[in-house]
Amino acid sequence: MLQLLPDGRPVEACILDISARGVHLRSPAPLPVNARIRIDTEETLLLGEVTRCTRDSGSGAYHIGVHLQYSLAELAELERLNRSLLSRDDHRGAVDPVLLHRK
Repeated sequence: MLQLLPDGRPVEACILDISARGVHLRSPAPLPVNARIRIDTEETLLLGEVTRCTRDSGSGAYHIGVHLQYSLAELAELERLNRSLLSRDDHRGAVDPVLLHRK
């Protein structure tokens, strides 16, 4: 799932390539250059900015380059750790918890 930020509008896209600094996407719809986006996968949350968007004349799909600004991997493991810490803190009268949510 890909979302434009801050309006949260979902956009269909496929990740073609990914590196530590960027993502190459293919989408049936264009994205504006400089748009901030959020990419959710099952195990990773990526935040970045669109740096290029070109249309493939053969397929009509758009190839989108994204510069990654933040990447958070292993979300399921972080959520399990967070729940474990929260359950321990419940027995000690803990302060307000921070919960991780996936969309």
